Order: sequence, then structure tokens, then C-alpha cells
Amino acid sequence: MMRFSLHATFSGAWLAMALLVATACDTDYENAPYPYKELMAFSFDANGTTVEAAIADGQILLYWPHALALPASITPLLAVSEKASVTPASGTTVPLQDNVTYTVTAEDGSTATYTLKVVVNQPPLSLDEENPTIVWFGRLADIRGTNILLDASRTAVSLIAANGEETPVAIDTIVDALATGFGSNILAQIPEEGAALDTGWYKIKVVTGVRTATTTEPVLYIRYPYPTFDAITSAITVHPGETFTLHGKNFRQLEDARVMVQDGSEEYYTLTQVSFTPNEITYRVPDDMPVREYATILPGITDTFSGFFEYSYQLNGFPNVHPQLIVTESEK
Repeated sequence: MMRFSLHATFSGAWLAMALLVATACDTDYENAPYPYKELMAFSFDANGTTVEAAIADGQILLYWPHALALPASITPLLAVSEKASVTPASGTTVPLQDNVTYTVTAEDGSTATYTLKVVVNQPPLSLDEENPTIVWFGRLADIRGTNILLDASRTAVSLIAANGEETPVAIDTIVDALATGFGSNILAQIPEEGAALDTGWYKIKVVTGVRTATTTEPVLYIRYPYPTFDAITSAITVHPGETFTLHGKNFRQLEDARVMVQDGSEEYYTLTQVSFTPNEITYRVPDDMPVREYATILPGITDTFSGFFEYSYQLNGFPNVHPQLIVTESEK
């Protein structure tokens, strides 16, 4: 007859139960879905260079050098926690701009959101508002400022009229006069008269890289070009009461002229303006003008910007012809 120890029987039962519980616990642990949902890496290729973003506190921080133009889009490669997925997926092209959002989903269904933030390492832009610029049509305007990118393809200049209308102007050159690695002067081409702009005061707007600045007040004045005269190559001979015509360009601000007596006595006579076009002006000799030689014709000019009136000595340049006007007796 076989005998069993009650103690041994209970010990074996407890051992079996312990093994079953342990096995069950191991099975539950191995089959639990992963809760991990971390975005671990974010990188992309930029002209052959691998750019990696910093990831912290739900942000994908992309620090971008100012000297490199921002592309419109990127195709990043992503790494996430084991058994997690990400949307948009790794290798998907997205716009390179703030607030592009990535969602990482863990195996257990929980999610974490990461937002792209582009930080361009470009210093603030400023424009000189203390020194107004006065420029003629068709000339270069010197626009002064700080931290202007030297790449003209990434910089734009506009002039803003009093009515708010904004007109872009072409950039001729960007100058780094202070040797800082940034531009200090933009030479901008003002269009020819009648092309796009009128005379008057304008605010200046500059966009360079990711920076934009606009002057708070109008600081650039566009004026008509100063009149220029064709040289007198021989004396003009007229009778009292007759007219004669001078040629040149930009004849707009001209008034009556005067002539100086040839003997250097500082005695002057007035010539009345009869008519003018942009390229010629006609003067009339007074009926009672003395018959003699006159050294220099001095056209009267009013500056449309300052309102200042002066008599121009342009006709006294090369070739230096004197007398320039000869008044002879009228034919009887």
C-alpha cells in the first residue's frame, strides 16, 4: 500500500500554481502594446548637405543659416520610437514653413504632436530715416540701411506713394561699405520719367531674406532732371524784337533768361520766354535792346523741389564761345 505525504502534496500544488501565475504574467507583459511615441530624428538633404533639426518640447527646431536661401519644400527622413508610426510619413515632401505638424502614434494608439519651427539666423533689418534721398528720374537712388543681404536675388525694393500704391524698383548694386558681411547701401534704379512713378515723396520698403522694413515717413524724393543745354558753337545773331531758340533736354522748369554785356560791366538784359518743349525753348529779344555783343546767355531755372530760382551758367562751358548773342540793327 502506497502512502503520500500530505505536506508534499500541498507543496507540489503550490509550486504548480506559482508556475502558472508566472507564466501568465510573462505572457501579459510580452503582449502589451508599446506606449512609446517619440520623434527621435528629423533630417533632410539641402544641396548635398545633411541638415538635422533639434527636437524638444514638441517642436522640431530647424536653425537655418541666413546666407542660404530657404527652399519652398523639403523631404525629411524621420525616426520614431519602436513600433510607432508617423504622419506625414518619412520621405514625404512638405512645405518648409512654420506650423507643419507631425503626429507620432504609438502601438497602443496614443499620440504625440510635433510642430516644425524654422528659425533663420538673420539679424534685424533697419533703414536710414535720418537722411532723405533726392533723386532724378532715370538715376540711381542710394538707399541706406543695415543688415541687408548681399544677394540681390533675395532682396527687393519698393517705393510707396502717399496714396499707398507700392511700386517695385530694380536693384543695381548692393554695397557692403562697412565690411560687415551685410549690405549698407542699395543702389536702386529709378525709372525714366513717365514710366511708373511721378515726382514727389515716397516711403521705402525693403525685403531681404526673411526680414522686411518700411520707413515710417517718406524719405525719398523723385524730382525732374535738371535741364541741360546743347553747347553754343557760334554766336546767335538777331535783331531787336526777334526770337531765337536753344536746344537741349529736360526743359521744364525754365523761366525768362538774361544776357550779360560783353564788356564785363555786369550789365544784364532780360530775354522773355516765348515757348518751350521738353527739348527746346524760344526767347524773345526786347524791342529796345541795345545793339551790341553779349557775352553769355543765362537761362532762368526754378528748382521744382526747393523752389529756388537761379540763372544757369551751363552755356558758359565748353566750347567757350563769346559772344554768344549779337544784336544787330533792324533792317529798314
